[in-house]
Amino acid sequence: MTCAAAARQWLLRVAVLVLLAGCTNGQQPAPQPVGVATAGGEAQDPEYIGSAACAGCHAEIALEWKASQHAIAMQPAGETSILGAFDGRRIRVDGLHYRFFREGADYLVEEQVRDQPPSRHTVRYAFGVAPLQQYLLEGVGGRLQALTIAWDTRQAEYGGNRWFSLYPGMTLQPGDALHWSGYLQSANLMCVDCHVTGFRKNFDPTTNRYASTWAEVGVGCEACHGAGSLHGERYRQAGLQVDGHPAGDHLARLDERRDVVWTTDRLTRQPVRSRPRISDREIEVCARCHSRRSQLTDSAGSAGELEQGYRTALIEPGLFFADGQMRDEVYNYGSFVQSRMYAAGVTCSDCHNPHTGRIRAEGDALCGQCHELPRYASRDHHLHDPASAGARCVACHAPTRIYMQIDGRHDHSFRIPRPDRTLSFSAPNACDGCHARRGAKWAAARLRERFGPPKAGQQYFAEAFAAADAGDRDAVKSLPAIVADGKTSALVRASALERLANLGARPPREQTLRLAADPNPLLRRTAAVFASTYPEAWPMLLGDRVRSVRVEAVGAAIADGTSFGDLARLPGFDAALDDYLAAQRFNSDRPEGLVNLGNALLWRGDLEGAATTFAEALQIDREFVAAAVNLAEARRMQDRESDAERVLRDALPFAGGTGAVHHALALSLVRQGRVAESLPYLAEASRREPTNVRFSYVYAVALHDSGQGAKALQVLGRALRLRPGEQLLQDTLNSWKQGIESSRR
Repeated sequence: MTCAAAARQWLLRVAVLVLLAGCTNGQQPAPQPVGVATAGGEAQDPEYIGSAACAGCHAEIALEWKASQHAIAMQPAGETSILGAFDGRRIRVDGLHYRFFREGADYLVEEQVRDQPPSRHTVRYAFGVAPLQQYLLEGVGGRLQALTIAWDTRQAEYGGNRWFSLYPGMTLQPGDALHWSGYLQSANLMCVDCHVTGFRKNFDPTTNRYASTWAEVGVGCEACHGAGSLHGERYRQAGLQVDGHPAGDHLARLDERRDVVWTTDRLTRQPVRSRPRISDREIEVCARCHSRRSQLTDSAGSAGELEQGYRTALIEPGLFFADGQMRDEVYNYGSFVQSRMYAAGVTCSDCHNPHTGRIRAEGDALCGQCHELPRYASRDHHLHDPASAGARCVACHAPTRIYMQIDGRHDHSFRIPRPDRTLSFSAPNACDGCHARRGAKWAAARLRERFGPPKAGQQYFAEAFAAADAGDRDAVKSLPAIVADGKTSALVRASALERLANLGARPPREQTLRLAADPNPLLRRTAAVFASTYPEAWPMLLGDRVRSVRVEAVGAAIADGTSFGDLARLPGFDAALDDYLAAQRFNSDRPEGLVNLGNALLWRGDLEGAATTFAEALQIDREFVAAAVNLAEARRMQDRESDAERVLRDALPFAGGTGAVHHALALSLVRQGRVAESLPYLAEASRREPTNVRFSYVYAVALHDSGQGAKALQVLGRALRLRPGEQLLQDTLNSWKQGIESSRR
């Protein structure tokens, strides 16, 4: 699945920013400064100087980097960069015809839609290297558009050397957001930020144009280490060797591994780090691109905390399986930080050479850097022929999942295979990769026979998360212990906290306040959802030093309907609101950003401004139903109910599997006194989202008030079977039953 497809499927909480990454323009600009002189003209923010300047002192590292995929992550179109066959060949994909050819130095793609005249498009950049390469075409308004027909760079005997569709079976016509010309394929919007150095999106919503820039094409030295002008200048002035860092040179110090050794504990026989890892600097630098995350700004440098510029995804349904295995295109960070290896102090560069991009050793030797291979490389441990692929460490502990049709990526949670969890809640297991015909039941029995009952392991949260994701309120009993477990990953704890909120539960006041002050920003950020319940947390969250926490706090206030006036009196509120609005404006090239911005305007009482913003979101993507529902709400608040109804009826064809549009339309009809007409829409909303308590409750009440008491009881009964213990449903059901009994007496 591509980044764009992931964006289309991203499940939003409308009032909270949950966007993906941004992207670029059409021409390669010269290196751009990112700062200006401070007051007095003496100190100056660092500027990008380019990887060639770094090579003057770091020649050996520069040679390694030049051979890496990072260095050629994005390249201007040319003889050495284009790997695809632009030899005039034609292909047909879902009714569209493409031809790839050259005219002089230009690489061209011709597209023909049905019987329309073909259109020609110029390739400006090659994107990626292996196992596939995409091409960025010149678009309008400063846009670069990612062609969704990619070149398979593998050798022909492995199925490569061919053009293929990233969306096979989907009929993507011009005008569709996922067609290569659509907004979800805009490289400025997403993608290029992680393929160049020093990217600035520079989107102007008033003109709907990009003026994007970057300092260096490709992922250069400064993409990870930060802009290097001050670093280089102070070395020259002080005559320092390359071993040290002058004070205040602004570079990200990725030195967590310096002088660290791994040994084997005599008692446990497990690898032990010579000293604890006390920071995540290196891991967070990698996570800027190797994670599923929203981007809040493109002004946060490499040296700062990850959450200053991004909002990393939690272990959420749709993105991850309930046991934390990667599902959608979440890259590596979310898996890795829930692993035992992360907990033990491992960093990315323990296994990967950060300059070549390659692993530090091949095969099991990579794991053998720290683990006793003779202990694990036996049939007694892995149950396979030692010469087989199934005996390799990664086969069981880092299985791959295929993305973008051909790109296999290893799960980095380094877990023990648990086929029993496949049987319990459909989580995948490594055994099925080779033994799918025998099935999970066979694999679970085989492992139990050899190792005994399965242990909870590092991912002990799996059963509780699976229950919560299925709407089982009994999960409320086990989630608080996960939230309170200081020995487990902050990502896991925050994910448990979010599930508590989704189930309508609240942690105790004291715990919430501790979480709002926790050292980890993921926990502070997630605690914001409970601030309306415990208002003492607002000053801490609104004044937090980390941008994502402040943005989340304002988003939570909007979502909960917390009084704008009450919060406006708190210290730090104005600055936090500015951060929130700036984040939405930064993402105003996406309908999500505009919906969030519109919600903020609605919250402040600017009804017409909100309505205009929601309408702009629909102009970008008419299928973005959250914008339609919110536009209808703005019109309702303006006493324009007929306009609200029209907006919602226009959105019905794009409702997909959700019930929000049908529910909102039904409420509009009720407000207009057309209750009988509303019932089919309420029924459809409840059918589409049977676990949505509000949809079922409102439908049941409407039936009850319409004299259909028996059917209303059936609706409540069905909802309670799906969401047992839901107090509102249970109390209403009991009340109605008592009323029936009283009437019979």
